[in-house]
Amino acid sequence: MAAESDAASEAARRAHHNVALTAVRLFYDLPAYFLLKALLDAPVRTEEDGATHPVLQLDDTLAERLRLPTKHTRQLLARLHADRMVVCHQPKAKAAEGEEHASSANASMPGERDVAKYWGLDFDTLGDAVRFKMHAMDHRLAEAERTPPMQIFYCPKCMLRISA
Repeated sequence: MAAESDAASEAARRAHHNVALTAVRLFYDLPAYFLLKALLDAPVRTEEDGATHPVLQLDDTLAERLRLPTKHTRQLLARLHADRMVVCHQPKAKAAEGEEHASSANASMPGERDVAKYWGLDFDTLGDAVRFKMHAMDHRLAEAERTPPMQIFYCPKCMLRISA
C-alpha cells in the first residue's frame, strides 16, 4: 500500500517537473530554464500529508550553484515571481533586545538587519500560471485568425500597389 502511494507521488512529482520545465522553456529564455531546474533539483521536504515539495533556497545559493551573477539571478527570479512561476518567502526580521522598532526613515536604508528572500515552487500556483499563459496564447492566436489579412491590390496597367 505504501509502495503504491510512493510510486503515485513520484509520478505526480515527475509530472509537475515536466510541466514546469516545459512552460519555462516555451515562455522564457535559457537562464530562466536553468534557474527553475535548479529550484526543482533542490532537496525535497515531506509534509504531514505525505506531499513532497522542493525546499526554499536563498537567491545567493542559486546564483552560486548556477555560476551566475547574483544580480542577474535576482532579476530572473523577480521576473518569474511576477508571472507567478516561483514563490518568494521573506521571514520577518526580529528586533534585537533593547532596541525599539526602526523609524520609517531608517527602515528604507539597507543594513545588517536586512532579511534574505527564500525562493521555491508551489505547484498549484505554477499550474494556474501555466494555464493562464496557455489561455492567453490561445486568445492571441484566435484574435490573429479573426483579423483579416491585409489585402494588397495591384493596378494591371501601372503596377501601382494599394493596401487596404
